[in-house]
Amino acid sequence: MILQHLLNNRRSFYKNKFFTAVVAIFEISVIAYIDYFFGSNINLFVLYLIPCVLATWYIQIRYGLFFVVFAVFISYLSDIILKTNTNILYTSINAVARMSVFIVAVIIVDKIKKLTNELERLTLTDPLTHIGNKRAAFARGDEEIQKMKRSKLPLSILFIDLDNFKSVNDTFGHEAGDEVIAKTIRQHLQSWNYEVFAVADFNSVMEEFARVKPHLVLMDIRLPFHNGFYWCTEIRKVSKLPIIFVSSMNDNMNLVMAINMGGDDFITKPFDLNVLTVKIQAMLRRTYEFAGESHMLEHQGVWLNLSDGTLTYEEQILELSKNERKILQTLLENPGAIVTRENLMMALWESDVYVDENTLSVNVNRLRRKLETIGLADFILTRKGIGYQIKNGS
Repeated sequence: MILQHLLNNRRSFYKNKFFTAVVAIFEISVIAYIDYFFGSNINLFVLYLIPCVLATWYIQIRYGLFFVVFAVFISYLSDIILKTNTNILYTSINAVARMSVFIVAVIIVDKIKKLTNELERLTLTDPLTHIGNKRAAFARGDEEIQKMKRSKLPLSILFIDLDNFKSVNDTFGHEAGDEVIAKTIRQHLQSWNYEVFAVADFNSVMEEFARVKPHLVLMDIRLPFHNGFYWCTEIRKVSKLPIIFVSSMNDNMNLVMAINMGGDDFITKPFDLNVLTVKIQAMLRRTYEFAGESHMLEHQGVWLNLSDGTLTYEEQILELSKNERKILQTLLENPGAIVTRENLMMALWESDVYVDENTLSVNVNRLRRKLETIGLADFILTRKGIGYQIKNGS
């Protein structure tokens, strides 16, 4: 129990500057005495470094440097004063070399400490709000519970609702809350060297769209004047660029509506900025990296042009969205074979981690309705519980 208590409280012990100084001085003095007692029979070079490292790690680097000077001075005195037949020049050079090594070691420890603290901060902090995340809450909760058990005092927990910036929205309006999120996203993506433009006039979204000519659009459902579904439909009239919905309105109806209106993905608020970045990178890569490819797939008179996403059948041309093209491409590359839903999701999103099966079903149904308009009813067959298959034969 005593050992466990000391281990649990070692950080606070070493953070007390007075006790750290006393411990370090005591350690250095003991090491110097042992060094003198054993003489040249044993090399205690590394032991002098221990109090310097402890002071650097648990307090600050300046304290570590102070103890470097102190430790080297004490060891130098041990060699010069207490030992006989000592070469002063050799001992002085050795002390300078020892101090150089100690200083480098202390600087390295300080760098490791800063990196460790930064890693801990990133692990325990929400990147969007910069407050403690769930992992931090559980860690702090465990500490407080242990304190409660030791002190025999009651523990009180206060829950504060920050759902969707409710207080900001209620006080300053939804525009202010959205502006906070937009600013955070802009700063984060700019750190990844993306050019980011935010719409200023929601009465003139299409005018700004035409002026900026973006490669990808992030859009909320709830917007001033017109909702995101309306603007997604308007954009789809003139462009096939990727559109990602970012919204707290994450019920199934809104998700289905977002995909039906032409959206390519849906991210629920609150979200992790790193997840958003990865999704944007994957979407841009899938959309533009292979833009130069120009080849066709054919099955029973149905021609799919992979370069422009058009389908031709009996002189009828059908324009497909990016998701529809990818679904049909995957099925045509496996004619007559059953393609599982998991494989289709992997083809669509490169990972099925963030995609549910409803999203896939919506895309497949939308593709089927388009195929029916040119006489290709039942071209895509459903294999219940498995996946989909291209119709093989008449």
